[in-house]
Amino acid sequence: RRRSMREMWLAIHSAVENSDPSREMRRQILDYLQEGFATQVLLHLVQTSDLRFPEWVAEWNIIETETTAREWRGAAGRLLVSYPGYPWLLATRAITEAVIPDGNSREFESGLKESLQSARDLYQVPQDVISEAVSLMIAFLGCETIWAAGLFGVAYYSDVPPAVTDEEMRTYSKQNWPLAVFSLAEDVEFARDFAITTLETYGDD
Repeated sequence: RRRSMREMWLAIHSAVENSDPSREMRRQILDYLQEGFATQVLLHLVQTSDLRFPEWVAEWNIIETETTAREWRGAAGRLLVSYPGYPWLLATRAITEAVIPDGNSREFESGLKESLQSARDLYQVPQDVISEAVSLMIAFLGCETIWAAGLFGVAYYSDVPPAVTDEEMRTYSKQNWPLAVFSLAEDVEFARDFAITTLETYGDD
């Protein structure tokens, strides 16, 4: 019930900000109630994938247009009522915001944060598997997008950084200026911690 109430609240919030609130509200409700192809695919994944994330992201390739993204957003939101906290349903619900024009960035980030925390804490998914999942999400979003930068931030501050090498991180940073700023902040924080440790260890010498 809490999940369905949240979806309706998000629909109202989106409708209020739309140029045609009534039309947008009707559209959001229909997206939520529709039981089409997306519902069948997501339900099959929940019941058979055993949390193997590559199977999920392979199906995400269908989410290319606003229409399909809306359908998948509604389907994921509705299934979360029956499978609350299921990590890759939460991730799917969040990722659709990146495909829909004017998608809700706050819902994108909060959904991904909940997804990663649920995978780790509730479903006991190994850390390396979650990190690989984050890398696959970044590849889906496109490493040059602002959405990918948001995902990087969520992953690092959830203590599940993506499975990328330093070289890959430098490449991503060249293509994505918010990510470059984030990477610089990480380097500064590392240098600060190193300096403090060094002073604590050798400060009296």
